[in-house]
Amino acid sequence: IRINQTLYVEQKLHEFGFHDSRPMSTSIALETKLSTRDCPLTTKACASCSTFSYANGVGSWNWACVYTRPDLTFT
Repeated sequence: IRINQTLYVEQKLHEFGFHDSRPMSTSIALETKLSTRDCPLTTKACASCSTFSYANGVGSWNWACVYTRPDLTFT
């Protein structure tokens, strides 16, 4: 039996606005330190952040990783 979740992953990439993203070996440099200075400063930037459901995005990706595509965990 082979399970293919290509359609599911593509739908989620579109749903969360990452369909134009390019593959990378790592999403962020290991030595990068994040701080409050990295937070959005303008009202418009804050509004765009509030429309993204982080928990839903992470949950959708986690579901695909745990149940069908463990290789996605490292992308």
